[in-house]
Amino acid sequence: MMLAASLAVLAVAGVVIGLAARGGSSTATRPNDVQSTSTGKRSYAQLVAANYKPLTAAQSARLLRFADAAYRCMSTQIDLGKPDVQPTKIVLSMRGGTSMQAVAPVATGCAATIGDPPPGSSFQVRPRAVVVYLPKYCILDEKVARPATG
Repeated sequence: MMLAASLAVLAVAGVVIGLAARGGSSTATRPNDVQSTSTGKRSYAQLVAANYKPLTAAQSARLLRFADAAYRCMSTQIDLGKPDVQPTKIVLSMRGGTSMQAVAPVATGCAATIGDPPPGSSFQVRPRAVVVYLPKYCILDEKVARPATG
């Protein structure tokens, strides 16, 4: 199960790195723009922007316990800000020019120590932060979700 969680973290990091490298989608006009494109489909960036559930106090506390553990483990190896509780997520800012590529192996190593994120939550490495949140739905890039053939 830990291996699956680690692979999922790396897969998501790869997707996010790919999106960051190509500058995101050209259909999103601002970060919270969730309007459909002219084809009627939302871009990946739009789906991500609309995928946060507002957190209750209990949910925030549950996610914060995990974020605190992740911070304690990861901040020994990378420059990471303390968990910042927001209405829809908990954010650990990457500081000092920390790259997503540097965070992924640290996060994977810490997963062996602290365990998986709470059930139903998502733990993702983004371009300037590590985020813990409750997604409204599962978003998996088709390239990542496609089973290997051969």
